[in-house]
Amino acid sequence: MAIDVFLCHNSRDKDVVRQVAEGLELEFGIPHFLDTYSIPTGEAFLPWIEDALAQSTGCAIFLGAHGWGPTHLWEAERAMERYRRDPAYKVIPVALSGIRDEDMRRLGEGTLFSEINWADFRAGVIDEVAIEKLRAALQGSPVSPGVGPPRLTPYQVRRDAARWERSERKDKSIPYRGKQLAAAQLLLQTQPDLMSGVSIAAFIAEATQARATRLRNFGVVAALTIVVISLLAVGLEHSRRIALSRFLAAEARQSPSPDRSLLLGIHSYAVSETAEAAGALVERVDALPYLRHYLRLGSEEVTALTFDESNGYVYVGGASGSVRRFGLDGGQSLQVRLPDGNAVQVLDVDPTSGEVWAGTLDGRVLVLGEGGEVRSAAVAVNVPRRNSASGAAESTQSWPVIALRVDDTHGRIAVGDHRGRLTVLDRKSLAVHWTVQFDDQRVTALAFSSEGSVVAAATNGGPVYLFDAASGSRASGFTTAASGEAVSLEFARNGTLRAIDKGGMQTHFVPRTGEVKRSRVDGDFLSSATVGPRKEYGPRVQTDQLVLGYASGRVSFTPAMGQSDAIALQGHEREVLASALSPSGRYAATGSADGTVAVWDLLSKSPVVDHPPVPGGEILAAGWDPRAGHAMVVTTTEDAAGYYVQDGTGWRTAGDLRTLSESVAGGYVVSGEEAKPDAEGFVELLPRLVTDAALSADGRCVAWTTRGGGLFWMRLGLDERPRLLQRDARGINVLALSASCRYAYFATEERVLRRFETTATGETAFGETRLPEVARAMVAGLDEGQVHVTLDDGRLITVDFGRLPPIQSPRALLKGAAAVVARVDGADTLIASGAGASAGTEVSLMSASEPPVALRARRLGGGAASLGVSARAGLIAAGDQEGRLHLWDLTSRVPMASLTIADEALIQVTFAPDGKKLMLASVVGDVFFVDMDRASWGKAACRMVQREFSAEEWQMMFPGETPVAVCRRSVATMKQTP
Repeated sequence: MAIDVFLCHNSRDKDVVRQVAEGLELEFGIPHFLDTYSIPTGEAFLPWIEDALAQSTGCAIFLGAHGWGPTHLWEAERAMERYRRDPAYKVIPVALSGIRDEDMRRLGEGTLFSEINWADFRAGVIDEVAIEKLRAALQGSPVSPGVGPPRLTPYQVRRDAARWERSERKDKSIPYRGKQLAAAQLLLQTQPDLMSGVSIAAFIAEATQARATRLRNFGVVAALTIVVISLLAVGLEHSRRIALSRFLAAEARQSPSPDRSLLLGIHSYAVSETAEAAGALVERVDALPYLRHYLRLGSEEVTALTFDESNGYVYVGGASGSVRRFGLDGGQSLQVRLPDGNAVQVLDVDPTSGEVWAGTLDGRVLVLGEGGEVRSAAVAVNVPRRNSASGAAESTQSWPVIALRVDDTHGRIAVGDHRGRLTVLDRKSLAVHWTVQFDDQRVTALAFSSEGSVVAAATNGGPVYLFDAASGSRASGFTTAASGEAVSLEFARNGTLRAIDKGGMQTHFVPRTGEVKRSRVDGDFLSSATVGPRKEYGPRVQTDQLVLGYASGRVSFTPAMGQSDAIALQGHEREVLASALSPSGRYAATGSADGTVAVWDLLSKSPVVDHPPVPGGEILAAGWDPRAGHAMVVTTTEDAAGYYVQDGTGWRTAGDLRTLSESVAGGYVVSGEEAKPDAEGFVELLPRLVTDAALSADGRCVAWTTRGGGLFWMRLGLDERPRLLQRDARGINVLALSASCRYAYFATEERVLRRFETTATGETAFGETRLPEVARAMVAGLDEGQVHVTLDDGRLITVDFGRLPPIQSPRALLKGAAAVVARVDGADTLIASGAGASAGTEVSLMSASEPPVALRARRLGGGAASLGVSARAGLIAAGDQEGRLHLWDLTSRVPMASLTIADEALIQVTFAPDGKKLMLASVVGDVFFVDMDRASWGKAACRMVQREFSAEEWQMMFPGETPVAVCRRSVATMKQTP
């Protein structure tokens, strides 16, 4: 591989170094080696690093506030050793922000940073002087003297935009004109990630508008000039919309606010349907797979949440004393302002009456009726202050209510306050049943047992007490003092009490035996937590439901359906102050200091990815029936095999391949010889019944091989009787069918490639050739006499069986061992990929009319395990070894999106005939359907975000433009935004 510079750095400085690396490559075309992005998945790091150091012409040694990492220092020492023995080898120290003198002295006997001129990035990564100095050092050329207009770069545009902002956008000399403006517009189109920022878009838009104004002024000269200028203005407007769309797409990917990032994605696609906009939109939708919708309360902090699931409501309490009721569909139906505007601390719902109970900062307990009427519960939480000498009452001290729980079985309410008082009262009469005072402690969480006989109270000291709910007598308890106070309590149906504490520990306490079990939950800086569900209905809920909120705005779920792995998402821009689970455990809600509420449906994953129940077994082939539009798969186990059809209601068996094979070839061809014990008495396990399978591109026929050596072919939907093409076909490792089903191709491990005419009688191969290497994948050509084959050594060749003997023509050389190949439907354009591209997932696009073009995925991924392409969808799709789906726009060749679909390799990728759906199959037999209708991505995002840009947001993003509410109309007609 070609490497100019090896980037030696502490892994904790990865983000900063990556930005400098992008500057080197995009600004000056200098190749680099950055370990995380250059080493293939599954490879050992050190051999790659040693090889890269040996091949590089120079090494940039980055050092900043994080100091030296172990591998970082090892790499730097190796670079210094080569520098000492090879005068031509360049070593350039690079200073990052926070660099320390003691760290600089650790390398090269303290001489590196004292004797060699630095590249100084202490002022930030967009410092043009620093990047130019680093470039000059690496290329061995002098620093540009700066005479004449410099070549425009993203760094220059950022600085000029910042200068324009400092002038309050009044300095008309700064915005570009002429060639500089054209260069800036081109940068905005081609490098949106480096040109991200509101000020940059406004800066270029101002220059574009100024140029359009100047051009329009010439229109008074003559009618012909007006026509010319009008046409030019249309062209400029089109270019502006494309540039703005790409800019908004980049902003959508980088926005820290999840709901705003969705809106940015929607608007980027509304402005212009660029590939970047579509990719940003689907990535933002899929980044929040369980999100039902966002609710925004403005600037008011969300402090309390609760569900009335039976009536389809979620209640939201705010810091300014409001309680709002939203339907689970997102519509608001009630808003109540509590007396004195007191902050709501906690909420709970009585499902039998629909009443909402609220605890406030000033110590009151209020009851809200279904119509919004408010009444006060007589709970003694306001305690008189007394004079220490005389004992006389002087004033009243209010203690915030910080815990509250409704028991719907016996009509009891438990209230805990900041002073350490636990009160249990009657829901109807509001009379106090009993009260307990904890010394020097506050009540942090409460829970009733499922039958309502026991109430548990957690205190800030760590102890969790259990009381008889009727009498108040203490039963038992435990403590979480070792890791922090409990912030959430809930009883399981079997009586176990579950607790989550501030230290991130989950505790299970069994009251009957006193047994305590603890386990660590996800993450640090826990700011809110809920454990549940409150009601466990049937087999759907198999494990605890955990909803965790963090100071960073991140949320984490352990969802239903028995899944044990937590799913972490960036749910909010600021700290998560409140969380809640619906009684059944299906819905979760999280509320933030940024005024947003996210409602999550834990049983309904991504609106663009569907994961239906699978037919079972390992999936060998996947395709579509073009007549009915149904998906089809061929699966196998050790003793069974079949092909199945998914018709929207579930998988149904369409054919039993074992029975069909035995009907024409007998049991031996299917099963093969019985395995015998070896010398040590071990018996080799039988392989799967069907060893390989292929479906034709039009879904009309299927071919398969069996472990007994049979090669079969069958036309689907016409005759249900297969044809035995070859009785002894052991060692087949690749199988393919032509589009018309006329030919079947197979390659063996002995490097033999054969073609069968499926409708001919007998078992004669109609063409055979020997391959230079073992085949890895095949696809039939547009000309049915041709087949394209990827080989183990990375070559892609075309074999023409139209001439005898067959002719082999090399098409390309791929990175790494060749893996997969696909053909654009209706064209002789190929998409191929190697198994381990050095910079992540990469595919090559090849056609007869132009040289191969390498397309790199938008995000780092593993080697491609499957490929699919659809001219109707205008997309290339690659499933990688790590369960990610990567998409490219077929026309523009832009990397659109990278989505995480599964935890395992995606070994099958195939588009529906109309291009609107994509079927994926993982190596463990899971099947996923991905919505490829780009317009539906915008509609899904609108359903999730449930709002438009506010006036302030619109002015920030589109200064001077008229606001447009894009989510209030069909995404397909969103053409009028700026």
